[in-house]
Amino acid sequence: MAPRTSPHRRPFRALLTIFATLVAVIAQQAVTQSPASAAATWNDGTPAYSTIWNCYSLMPGSTPYQELGLGVGLGASVDWPAQQPVPGQMFLLKVIMTSVGRTCSGNYVDVQFKLPTGVSTAITGTDKIKCFLRGQPVPVNQCPTALTAGSESGYLKLPAPPATMSEHPTLWPVPYAQTVEFHVPVRATQAMSNAQVLGRMDVLDGNARPMLRPTAGINVFAPATTPPGAPTGATATAGVNKATVTWSAPSNPGSSAITGYVVTPYRDGVAQSSVSASASARTLDVNGLDAGVSYTFRVAAVSAAGTGAQSGASNAVVPTAPVVTAPPGAPTGVT
Repeated sequence: MAPRTSPHRRPFRALLTIFATLVAVIAQQAVTQSPASAAATWNDGTPAYSTIWNCYSLMPGSTPYQELGLGVGLGASVDWPAQQPVPGQMFLLKVIMTSVGRTCSGNYVDVQFKLPTGVSTAITGTDKIKCFLRGQPVPVNQCPTALTAGSESGYLKLPAPPATMSEHPTLWPVPYAQTVEFHVPVRATQAMSNAQVLGRMDVLDGNARPMLRPTAGINVFAPATTPPGAPTGATATAGVNKATVTWSAPSNPGSSAITGYVVTPYRDGVAQSSVSASASARTLDVNGLDAGVSYTFRVAAVSAAGTGAQSGASNAVVPTAPVVTAPPGAPTGVT
């Protein structure tokens, strides 16, 4: 029988309009105080919907019609302004299901998804799977603590809650006009742009048992590379054709560990060849300086992100010349 428009459908049309608006808003707006970060937003993907026969319309004397039954979607938390997450940083995969149609049998869902290459789960005793009903956390005993293998290669399954009192204990119930949401901790090993996470939602709703396959893109940013800050407190002490330079490490090491230092002498304000020092060094003898000439010194830290800014100039020093001792005179009175 072909679906027809019914006067009874108007309230459901209004509900679907509200739901469609809500989906659009969720896809574009930031989620306040997201578990991943206070500044995080959800990078939502393409949802999928089932179609059902409205249960009330199947009653005697009514005109049967079809409507959307269940909407499912995926998303990942991301902090766009801060360019996060970065490789190695935990973020969240979101699975969301909303029942919008009046199905006679209710909606029961086998929830599975497949992560892209380079992304794995990061579930720990601290970073747990979180479950929500109408935006509110559900009791701990109704939220899974781990994932299991899915029905297809590479897919992971969200086990149904052990406390479910339904006739389908292996499936997630999604009550009419309610939203069920999951946040799953994940972590990436590499930067990626719009890497696809795939959903596999097997829906039992008393109709055609649709298989819904929403998708979403995961974005992981390359870590920022910031060179070290400038060392401080550079001082110099003159020696014989040399100067001993000391300094303090920069307060800001940058994005990578400091691997060494370079000390640059300035002869009458003109830079000379630099001398390298180890990462643990805080003093260095700069040899081969000309005696009687004024020198200052600047120090810079080095890391994988590059060479940082130089320190302020040290005090000026003038190396001395070696002291030449005259050889003893010739003996006298030799007989």
